Order: sequence, then structure tokens, then C-alpha cells
Amino acid sequence: MKLVWPIHEPSSRNRRLGVRSGQRSDAQCMLARLSAFDRLKVSGLAGGETVFRKVWGVLDLALAAGLLIGCSLVGPDSKRVERVDPAGSSDLGTWFDWSRGMPRDYEDAAKWYRLAAQAGHPEAEYNLGSLMARGLGTAKDAEQAVQWFREAAAHGLAPAQYGLGLFYERGMGVPRDDAAAATWYRKAADQGHAPAQHNLGILYAEGRGVPRAMDEALRWWHLAAGQGSDRARYNLGLAYEQGIGATPDPGKAAQWYLAAAQAGHAGAQVQLAGLYRDGWGVAQSYPEAVHWYQAGANRGDAQAQLNLGVLYAEGRGVEQDYGKAAEWWRKAAKQGDPEACVYLGTLYYKGRGVPEDRKEAFRWFSQAEKGGTAGTQYMVGRFLEGKSASQTAASWYVKAAERGLPVAMWELGRLYTTGEGVPRDEAQARAWMGRARSTFSLPLAGVQSGGTGGAPERGRAPPHGEKQGDDR
Repeated sequence: MKLVWPIHEPSSRNRRLGVRSGQRSDAQCMLARLSAFDRLKVSGLAGGETVFRKVWGVLDLALAAGLLIGCSLVGPDSKRVERVDPAGSSDLGTWFDWSRGMPRDYEDAAKWYRLAAQAGHPEAEYNLGSLMARGLGTAKDAEQAVQWFREAAAHGLAPAQYGLGLFYERGMGVPRDDAAAATWYRKAADQGHAPAQHNLGILYAEGRGVPRAMDEALRWWHLAAGQGSDRARYNLGLAYEQGIGATPDPGKAAQWYLAAAQAGHAGAQVQLAGLYRDGWGVAQSYPEAVHWYQAGANRGDAQAQLNLGVLYAEGRGVEQDYGKAAEWWRKAAKQGDPEACVYLGTLYYKGRGVPEDRKEAFRWFSQAEKGGTAGTQYMVGRFLEGKSASQTAASWYVKAAERGLPVAMWELGRLYTTGEGVPRDEAQARAWMGRARSTFSLPLAGVQSGGTGGAPERGRAPPHGEKQGDDR
């Protein structure tokens, strides 16, 4: 459904405003542009208002939209002119784009943005480029999107400069060029654009396009975090927890994780839960660990779902409940988490929280093998060996050992020594144990059931119509 505004026939509301057919005054154009969005607050669209006021609010917005359309099509002298009012056209594009007072229509949004962009309106140039980058309301064209972003960036628009940085970093519409990405991120970051500050910090942390300098990375992340960037807060938490570019300080790490977690950042919720579980930087508390794992799990984070299942299975911070453990491990397993596949398989093997089903157990073990690591293969072997299934366990140890896992090599050598699950073979035993000794550095950590060990979070594509400083 498209809005049809009666430009040729004056409405009764137009007559009250003193507007003749096809005429809009400069004052009315300015009134429409300056007050249209504020009408949302005064026209009854807020919760708790009467239906009548809500309906009147929509009509009031439609009036403002009509004024803007008129401003974009006719001049103040009531004669149709060739030029377009850029601000009015840009505002209309935003209304159609964001469904403010009218049905969302990307094609109409692109049309109005294009009119304003061709007249040199920076926000319209940026928004038109955003639509083109995603193929919304117009053909998807990354190269053309880059050109519109470049036009807006030349006017000093920080979100467009940030967007150009992303295009160069990812090679979208332009050859990949980290140095160019850093240049554009810096232009936006110097204007206080939080996502650009965060991404520039990432480049410094990784030494891409700029010399590697963790002090610079932390500086930019602090600036972004001060503006509410959850990703920057999360990365600061990692830096302080792991001592990357800063003295290890789990207390500071917990503070940064908490700031990001309270804003809904799933990764920070997982990390914070791990600190509470281990009592690292905070007072040890399984209930708090459950709380934050639950928060991350509800947001669909597979690591949070895995760890929440562990706490239910162990009865830590919650009443032991294998059914709940199976529920959360299934969610994580369906997202491809190999450890969750192993754990869910063990429940089916034992019949805990789910019906005993060996076939289903091995189906999940196989899923773990497809997407997992040598560590998950070793886990399956250890579990099966504990269930007196040494022959099957040996086959899993072989898989893990052949992928270079020292502890699996050692266990396989032990089986060859004892003849459990494989023919006794001293030569094979010595060979596998020798390989284990030559490569062994650290004992297997097993399943990472805590929140530690995260990686710095990357930037993301610019949300369509993103405003300066918006990092959500």
C-alpha cells in the first residue's frame, strides 16, 4: 500500500493552514521537517493513549508527510520547479524506510533518497548507499554503494566514513585494503563514532593496515566503551582477563564484562558467568554463573547453552536436572557445537534425562566428529572406555591421535600395552607413547565449561540507516 497525497485538490486541513492547491510555503516546509518526528510524541502514539488519539496521531503524521512531499515537488512560489528540496526528500525516504507514519516501502525510500542524494544531501547519499549494499528497494550493487558512501564521506558524514572502512576491510565493492580501512575508520573515529573507534582498535590489536600496538587498541576501545559500545567493553574485558596489552586484572575484566552483559552482549554474559563459576575477579557464585549463562543461552549463544547444561547436569547453582541439561545441550548441538554433541550423546547412552538409545547416542557422537576437534574425539573415547567399550574407544583414540592430540596418542599406546580393545602390541605401544612424549606440552583441558578464552569481537556490517555512535 502506497500513500497517495492529494497534491492537486486542497483538503480541508490544507485550507485551515492557508495552503492553496499545489503550494507549500517555506515556513510550512520547515515546520514539516522540524516537527514531523516530534509528532510521534504528542499525537497519541505512546502506550496507554486512547484509540482515537492513536488514529489521530497517524493522520497527523500523514499530514506532515504530505507537506514534505509537497515541499519536494513544488517550490514556494506555487510553481512546479526542476529542483528538489533535498532535506524534505531525505526525510520522506527515512519515513518510508523506517515505516514512520506509513507502511514500509524500500522502493519508495530509495526513490526519495535518490532525489535528495542527486542534489548532494549527505544523509540521503549514505542511506541510498546502504539500500544498494543490501539490495533493498533497488538492485544490489556494492560498487555503486561505495560511490554513494564516498560522496557522503566527502561531506564529513561519520557513518559513511565508517561504512567505507568496512567496505575496504572486507573487500566489498573495492579491493580489500586494510590500510585504507584504517584511514576511513580513523576519520570517523576522530569524530567520535563509536563503532569506528572499536574497529580501529581491532586493526591495531591485529596489526592490519597499521603497526600492531595494543596500547592504541586499548585507547580506542576505551573511547568506544565510554560511548556505550558493548563490543569495546567486551574486548576490554578480554584484554584485562588475559593480560593482552595490559596487566592481568580479573576484577577490571569483570567490571567491563558486566557493563557489556547488562546491555545484552551474549559473549560478555558467557565470560562473566565463567568468572563467577571459578571465583576469578569476583566472589565465587554458582547461582550468578547460572544467571549469566541463562541470559546468554536465551540469546542463542551456543557456548552459554553448553555451559548451562553442564551446571544442570552437575547440580551446581540449580537443582540437578538431566532433562534440562539435555534440553540445553540439544540447542547447542543443533548449532554445531561438538562438545554439546558429545554430552548429549552420553545422556542417550546412559538414559539420563532422555530415553536410553545407543543408536541415538552414536548419531550425536558422529555429529561431534564432523564438526569437532581431536579433543572431542578423545572425549568420546574416554567416555566409551569407561563404559567397558574399549574396542570402540580405541577407534576414537586413533582418530584423535592421528590428528596430533598427544593425550590421545598416550591413551592409545596404553591400550596397545594392555591389549584392551586392540591386539596387544608392544611396538605400537612404544611408537604411540614416544610420539606423545615428543609432542606433549600441556594436559588436555577437556570441555571448556567456563567463559574464559574468548576472542576479540569483530566489527559488523553497518546497520542500514545507522546513526553516528550507534553500536547496537
